[in-house]
Amino acid sequence: MKFLRIKNIVLVFILVLISLPSFAGKNHITIAGSTTIMPVSEKWAKAYKKKTGIVVNVHGGGSTSGIKATQTGTADIGASSRELNYSEKDHLKQIIIGKDALAVIVNKSNQIKDLNIDQVRGIFSGRIKKWNEVGGPDKPIQIINRESGSGTRDLFTEVIMHIMLADKTNKVVPMCLSSIVNNSNAEVKESVKLIPNSVGYISIGYVDNTVKPLTINSISPTPKNVYDGKYSLVRNLYYLFKEENDKSVQSFLAYVLSKEGQLFVTKEGFLPIVENNARD
Repeated sequence: MKFLRIKNIVLVFILVLISLPSFAGKNHITIAGSTTIMPVSEKWAKAYKKKTGIVVNVHGGGSTSGIKATQTGTADIGASSRELNYSEKDHLKQIIIGKDALAVIVNKSNQIKDLNIDQVRGIFSGRIKKWNEVGGPDKPIQIINRESGSGTRDLFTEVIMHIMLADKTNKVVPMCLSSIVNNSNAEVKESVKLIPNSVGYISIGYVDNTVKPLTINSISPTPKNVYDGKYSLVRNLYYLFKEENDKSVQSFLAYVLSKEGQLFVTKEGFLPIVENNARD
């Protein structure tokens, strides 16, 4: 009888194992990288743990750090708010997990509502030094910038700081050296909130009523304008991973791209992959 009980227990245990999802023995996943993507990554991690019991640890550090962590195996998934460059693509794959737009923001006390791209470039290069040069008060402009290696800064540089010369070659206008450098969207928002004459740029997912987003060329970063291609400060958000990865990583990525997973993108103020799921 004792032998039969043990046999039955073993049989039940085997049946339980068979019925569980195949995660190849891995019971946790590590994500590292873009601070822009962190809030939605944390929401996915919480929901996925509730569904599967798999723990997903989320860390920041910036897009470049996340890419390097994935290359070295420190992270299972890298979060990046920029596309992989040629040298980073070796042995890594990337998927689009959502879309984002950047908003140029000022302090709520600032009367400026709209800037054109040339004015934004002039401000961040240091060529325009006072707000009265663009229709504002006679006050010096304090620039709040992102750190080198940030995907947010890379997009801003690509769209705003690039100019085409008369000979059809591209030139990158350098950023002003006297800017205050912050390491996350949240820090930039807080700096602009506290410094009356400041200007910065953040993901639209971080914009709230503590700061004032500007229109660029009279166009606001609404979902409709982003999907219609009218607003230029737009980027894809990526997860990246090694070509050979654990089944638990594959399952998590499938959840992120599912209809339920994409709802978290919208809730965090970003734009889902499918336009029909976006907020107006």
